[in-house]
Amino acid sequence: MHSKLLRASLFALAIGASTSAAEARADDQPDLRKLCDKWLDIIQGEKSSEMTSSMLVERPNQPVIERKMKLWAKGRDNSLTEFLEPAADKGKRFLKNGKDLWSYDPTYRRKTRIPPSLMFQGMLGSDFTYDDVVRASSLSQDYDPKLQGLSKEYKEKGYGDVYVLELTRKANATVAYPRLELWMQKDTNLLLKQRYYDGEGKVVRYMILYEIKDVGGRKIPTVWKMVDETKKGNQSTIVIHEAKYNDDLANDLFTDRYLTK
Repeated sequence: MHSKLLRASLFALAIGASTSAAEARADDQPDLRKLCDKWLDIIQGEKSSEMTSSMLVERPNQPVIERKMKLWAKGRDNSLTEFLEPAADKGKRFLKNGKDLWSYDPTYRRKTRIPPSLMFQGMLGSDFTYDDVVRASSLSQDYDPKLQGLSKEYKEKGYGDVYVLELTRKANATVAYPRLELWMQKDTNLLLKQRYYDGEGKVVRYMILYEIKDVGGRKIPTVWKMVDETKKGNQSTIVIHEAKYNDDLANDLFTDRYLTK
């Protein structure tokens, strides 16, 4: 009798321990969609953002092309990008309203709609696509995320725990890449690296984000380097100089009237 009671008690303890362990693992599992959305809140503002940056385009055996630009964003549906320098690009603007993207060239005083099929081409010949800059696609809505584990590489570099996420394109999503890999710092939600895969499972480009600084009252990576793996020596870098977050931006900023002024 005592032996049966002992076995029953041990079995109950084992079940309890197993359940507790499972609950602990569940508690440790982050909400991956919220993780992706939080990154957007950080870099794009919970309500709005205003950012000044430079874009450097590098090509083999050619001088570096440097452009200065300003980007305003309000919510997730509206953004305006305006190029300030050099003179050849000054006044070129790109307006996003929802999924629609329009460009304006002051030289020809012409407004043009950029169709979805061109959203993943390089903006002004850079390695950053229109989608990269205006953020038309959504990591949390267009992809299904899966946690692969923690990065040993970033741990050894002193970044602490860094999640490695695999994102698989949803069946109805109109995005260019079937699969992405993201490296996101656990404590800060900052994106540190992103890989882009084609339909054959090959890495076609990757982006690394570094030089984390306090800009606009929050710490963000200020240097974003995009490397084209299909064209040796092609890379572009965005350097963020200034940023302001959650100001009350006027709605007129995101209209045709401002785009073509």
